[in-house]
Amino acid sequence: MSVKKRKNRKNWSVKWRDIQGVQRQKTFKTQNEAKEFERQILIQKNKGIQVNVNQGKRPLQDFYMEWINSKIDNVRPKSLLQYENSWDVYIKSTFGQVPVSKITNMDILKWITSLQLANGKKASGSTANRTLSIFSMILNWAVEADAILVNPIEKLKKGSNKNLLPKVKAHRIGQSLSVEQLFKVANTCQETFPKGGQDNYRLFVLLMGLMGLRVGEAAGLRVKDLNFDDNRMTIEHTLVFYKGKMISSTTKNGKSRVLPISHFIFEDLKLAVEGKDPEDLVFRSFLGHPINTSRFGSHLWKKALKRANLASDIRVHDLRHTAASLYINYGMSAVMVAELLGHSNPAITLSVYSHLYKGELARSMGDVEKKIAQELIRVNTETIQSETA
Repeated sequence: MSVKKRKNRKNWSVKWRDIQGVQRQKTFKTQNEAKEFERQILIQKNKGIQVNVNQGKRPLQDFYMEWINSKIDNVRPKSLLQYENSWDVYIKSTFGQVPVSKITNMDILKWITSLQLANGKKASGSTANRTLSIFSMILNWAVEADAILVNPIEKLKKGSNKNLLPKVKAHRIGQSLSVEQLFKVANTCQETFPKGGQDNYRLFVLLMGLMGLRVGEAAGLRVKDLNFDDNRMTIEHTLVFYKGKMISSTTKNGKSRVLPISHFIFEDLKLAVEGKDPEDLVFRSFLGHPINTSRFGSHLWKKALKRANLASDIRVHDLRHTAASLYINYGMSAVMVAELLGHSNPAITLSVYSHLYKGELARSMGDVEKKIAQELIRVNTETIQSETA
């Protein structure tokens, strides 16, 4: 095995024998890149792993197809849709037909720093990083297939150019509506959209704003999930818009949760399910179809906000934040809010809503101090009474 500068050329070459014992050669622009490749070859040889050159000649498209097919039964439809969109929109045109062994970390750096959306605008840091993460998973699949020694994206993240990778802006804290605003936009939904069929967008909005359901969970709620005798609601399904149709899936964390039904919507829910079969959805569009959550957020919700004279950047997901904020501000613990929202761990709730819990310590201390003061008054009163007796 050797690293040499090619005669009459500026690049460097590495020669080695592959897994079949055939001598191979690969060229690099710099000596450092060549030595790094040599180092990785030696590491893999010591581990009993070598590159299969024939595998390395296969285009990235082949590895993507193998990888995405392995995910079909193992990830939620929403995640699968993100993977497919990232490949189709951002990765395929640049790297789809490139032999996987020819994809370098510098190729990836140039691509990701100039990534553009379909409309020609520069992609945000979060979009670029999500795409880079999906690309990395595909390349890891190629590593497992012995097509490449190392994932060039992992190499890029650890190298001297890592600071050139797109930066992700701080996570946006969700907005919260006041009680007045929540009921105002809900009532506007009722006024704005056609009535008839089985739709009740007012109730749909209040369910999210008062009980913290995700929009897919609200759309996927079935009649049999409601138990009015025990005042309980079971959340175990979500509807996801996937390849032109709404399909049922598990909740985000794959777990179901049971919640008490808010008294503010109890009677409306009973009315909404009258005459329906247990397997029927509680909410349908005025055409009788499952509510398209994507269209609701991008079209119907925007109309309702405009008619209610509320800010246009309020998202449907902010209804969930509204419910959390209401309960936190009225003293509900992080453990209870986590149960309401379906967070797998109260630490997630504290992380997302820490700004709302900042005054919780002071309020709790104030309550305890009031009780201490009351106890001191009682003790002092009893002491005075005993001394004057």
